[in-house]
Amino acid sequence: MLLDLIILVGAAVVAGVLVNWLSDELPALEERMRDDGEEPAPLPAERRLPPSLYGLIRRAASPDYSAPKTAALWRYPLVEIVMVAIYLYAYSELSGWPHMPIVLAYLAFFALVAVIDYEHKLVLNIVMLPAFVVAILEVIFSGRIGWPTAMIGYATAQIIVMVFYLMGHVFLWIRNSVAGSKIRTVAFGFGDVTLATFCGLLIGFPSVVNMVILMILVGFVSSIIFVFGNALFGGKGIASAAIAYGPGIVIATGLILVSRSDWVWFIN
Repeated sequence: MLLDLIILVGAAVVAGVLVNWLSDELPALEERMRDDGEEPAPLPAERRLPPSLYGLIRRAASPDYSAPKTAALWRYPLVEIVMVAIYLYAYSELSGWPHMPIVLAYLAFFALVAVIDYEHKLVLNIVMLPAFVVAILEVIFSGRIGWPTAMIGYATAQIIVMVFYLMGHVFLWIRNSVAGSKIRTVAFGFGDVTLATFCGLLIGFPSVVNMVILMILVGFVSSIIFVFGNALFGGKGIASAAIAYGPGIVIATGLILVSRSDWVWFIN
């Protein structure tokens, strides 16, 4: 038992280090792949990495390494702490289940997607395309869920979230027409569609219905928190501010994966 927990915590810390590293490197890599963009300018010395395991490793590898402009200083230790908490919770729910390592890997992937989306408001193709290949192979060969169930979950998520996506464009067109504004950011972007359909593939049907309900609830709560936080700290431009929806999708899917839910709230 104790040895299992030590191994689990070690795996969570390693996962946190990888999430931090990839969250720094992948957005810049995709930008270079798209338009050969320049490397982001390094931060001044007083804003370099904080004392976390990730920071210590990066400092040892390159003493001059600076965190990207989009990365808040508290993100590095926070990710490592949160990964430990997530893995411990997953272990409490899935201990003894042979597919637990697969779920832990997906949870680390979700953390990566959430961090990048929070900081950049993007779901990266360079992340999602390999993830789809891995997920399809996992569903086919692991036996965690049935292949037909996974495909129905994928199709269901695709249909539902495409409706959200199109509704977002309609709302944006109406708002720009009425208010005379030129806002281009859609509340629910195509990257969110890609992520949600990926999650539908992972959990299958009918659990995908739970995912949709949960992601709406999480998105609503996060929007309320954002509005109140913006008001408290004197922020402006709430109506046109972009709020990352990816974290809500992965939180909903992660909870379902850990709970191994296969029921629908509207039915049971």
